[in-house]
Amino acid sequence: LLWQEIERMGASFTFLYSDLGAQFYTNFGWTARKSTEIVIPSTFEIPVIAITENSSDSNNNNNEPQKPITRASVKPVALEAVTDNSDGDDGRSILKTLVDRDAQLLRLSLKQKVRHLHQEDPQKTTLVAVTPEIRSFQWLYARAWFNATEICKFKEPGFSIKKDLNYGVYVPGRDDQFVLWHHDFTDDNLFILRWRIDESDPMANPDSHPTHDAIALAFVKAAQQEAKKWKLSKIVYWNGDASLARLLGLKVEERNHSIPSLGLVNSQQDPQSVEWILNEKYSWC
Repeated sequence: LLWQEIERMGASFTFLYSDLGAQFYTNFGWTARKSTEIVIPSTFEIPVIAITENSSDSNNNNNEPQKPITRASVKPVALEAVTDNSDGDDGRSILKTLVDRDAQLLRLSLKQKVRHLHQEDPQKTTLVAVTPEIRSFQWLYARAWFNATEICKFKEPGFSIKKDLNYGVYVPGRDDQFVLWHHDFTDDNLFILRWRIDESDPMANPDSHPTHDAIALAFVKAAQQEAKKWKLSKIVYWNGDASLARLLGLKVEERNHSIPSLGLVNSQQDPQSVEWILNEKYSWC
């Protein structure tokens, strides 16, 4: 009945997150996908140095912690909080502006990746992605508010659950450099919902344009501050970029829960030829 309903919706694919292992839902048409995470303790000491850009991935196992190598001192990066208040010139909130732009950039990126794949091998791979959508983020934030007030009964002098729960941070003046997170009070996590740092102009002056690594470290520091504020012990980033783990000297770990699983609708295509990109926590449901 579920598949019949999905087919009537005209969807090309469907997905779920399995807590019953990687094999269980395979029997019903869903195949397990990449399921890793980067776990950053809120008390973790962030390095003030970054790994060299010419480090070879082939010489290192992504699952092994890497010691950061000195490249340059990291300058402070100015960040601003993401809100859902209608404070923009067009009446949109910062949150909606970032999510809408993210969806637009994702579609452009998909087109470019598909074009590149077709040049290499037209039969090689089909790409799928879940488009970021404002209501999904708002639902997760509402869930955090409810859990904080009704389940965990969070009380801290001077804090307002409704006003002080931070949605994330972004680089002022940029709509392609931000991190959005979710307070999971029941599991003691600050989950990274969406992480975007588009590459800066390589010819730009690093004194006036922060590097990718500098922004990444600033995002991690901001997430740690937010986690500590709400007494959450760690930051968790699903399917996070291995370069971030190397930058921090942490492991990329396999996880055996909430395993993303993809099902193709009305398709005879080999599921293994389909790649699910941008498989981050924001699409969890």
